[in-house]
Amino acid sequence: MRKVLQVSIQVAGSHLPQLAEHVRKGEKVVITREGRPYVELISYAPVLEQRKPGRLKGRIQFHQDFDALSDEISEAFVVGSY
Repeated sequence: MRKVLQVSIQVAGSHLPQLAEHVRKGEKVVITREGRPYVELISYAPVLEQRKPGRLKGRIQFHQDFDALSDEISEAFVVGSY
């Protein structure tokens, strides 16, 4: 169970950097107002955009022989060619 730290809104205002460190360490910080829970500080987690297949269709072009294997590279993979 994570540690829960409750502080008043007045204290939070003057100690925000320290409270942010507590949150980064995995502790739960609840800011109270008039003795009641008001808000919870949470660590920032970027929302990763869902990938959409085909999004770049028609915008990327490949050279006709982009996957052609040159003789030099092909020979490098032949057993006993070194």
